[in-house]
Amino acid sequence: MKTVLAIVLALVLVLPSVATEVEFSKPTSWQEALDAAKAQNKYLFLDAYTDWCGWCKVMDQKTFTDGDVAGLMNDKFVNVKIEMETGFGIDVAMKYRVSSFPQFLVFTPQGKLVYRMYGFRPPEDFLPELRKALDPATQESYLGITSTFPLDAPDFLRGFFGKSKERMVAGIDIESWLDKQDDPTNEVAWTVMSRCPLNEKWENWILQHQTELGTLYGAEAEQKVFRIVYGKVLTAIKQQDRPAFDAALQMWPEDSEERDQFVSSMELQYLSGGQNWRGLVDELHKQVEAGTVDASVVNEHCWNLYEKCDDQAVLTEAVHLMGHVVEGQGWAVWDTYAALQFKTGDLAAAEATATKAIAMGKAAGENVSDTEALLAKIKAAR
Repeated sequence: MKTVLAIVLALVLVLPSVATEVEFSKPTSWQEALDAAKAQNKYLFLDAYTDWCGWCKVMDQKTFTDGDVAGLMNDKFVNVKIEMETGFGIDVAMKYRVSSFPQFLVFTPQGKLVYRMYGFRPPEDFLPELRKALDPATQESYLGITSTFPLDAPDFLRGFFGKSKERMVAGIDIESWLDKQDDPTNEVAWTVMSRCPLNEKWENWILQHQTELGTLYGAEAEQKVFRIVYGKVLTAIKQQDRPAFDAALQMWPEDSEERDQFVSSMELQYLSGGQNWRGLVDELHKQVEAGTVDASVVNEHCWNLYEKCDDQAVLTEAVHLMGHVVEGQGWAVWDTYAALQFKTGDLAAAEATATKAIAMGKAAGENVSDTEALLAKIKAAR
C-alpha cells in the first residue's frame, strides 16, 4: 500500500500542471511588454481594458479561466493587461486607436500588430479567433502603423482618451489642424480623424479615400466609414429626405459583406421613421420572401405597427407577416403576434396566442405581466 501511494505521489510531482487561467502580467511600460515577447519569441496578447468595463470583468471570469483558452494562451503568447485610461495605457490607446472595451490586440514577437478582437467572447468563440491571430493566412495588415511610440500627436488628441472626466475638448479647431497636414493619411492624422468629431468636408474626404485608408489601417477604416455613412443615413431618415437617404446609402462600399443587410435595414427604418405604414409592411413582405430579414427585425417593426398604426388593412398584413416568422421563436415574438391579432379583432386567435406566449415566457423565466394584461383585455372584449 505504501508503495502504491509513493508511486501516485511521484506521478503528481512529475506530471505537468493543467492551466486553470490565463497568466497575465501588468507591465510598467509598453516597451517592457514588447521586450518580453521578443525575448521569449512569442506573440504578444494585449488585453486592453478599463476599470469601469463590465464585460472586461466577464471575460476574466468566464473566458480567461477556461482551461482550453488558458492552455493555448499560456503556451503561445506573452499575455499582458493594460488599463487604457491611465498612465502609459493612454499612449497605447492613442497609438492603436483603442476606444471600445474590452478589446484584444495581438502582436508578432517583433511588435507588429496583426489582429484585433472586440467585445466579450465565450471560450468556444474566443478559441477560433486566437488561432486566426496565430495564423499568417488570417492575420490582418496595418501598413499605416509605424514603429513610433508614443505618437507625436497634437496636445488636444490626448483629451479624447483617458478618464471621461478628463476629456477637456471644447473649442478645439480640429479641422484647421487637419487642413495643415501635408499627408492626411499619416498615422497621427488618421488617429485624429478616427477619434475626433469631424465636419462634412473631412467626412467626405474619408469617404473619397476609403480604399487607401483601408489598405493602411484595415478594418479601422471600414468602421469609420460605417459611422460616417450611418450618421448621414440617420439624418436623412429624421428629415425624411429621400434623395439624401439614397445618396448616403450609395456611400457604403459595394464590396462590403454587410452592404445588403445594411441597406435593407435602413430602408425599413426610413419607412418607419416617416410612418409610411403601407410601404413598411410591403417592404417587410418583400424582405421576408427574399430571406434578407430575420424574425427579430420583423417583430420590432410589427410591434411598432401595433403601437402606432390604425390602418386595419396594414395591420392585417402585419398579422400575416408574423404568422410567417413566429414558429420557433420565443415569448416576445408570440406576444407581438397576439397583440396584432387583438388589434385586428381576431379575438379567438389572440386569446390562444397570448395563452401560448404566457406559457412560453414562464417556462423561460420571463416577466410575462404585460402579456397577462393583454390576455385580460382580450377576454374582456370577447
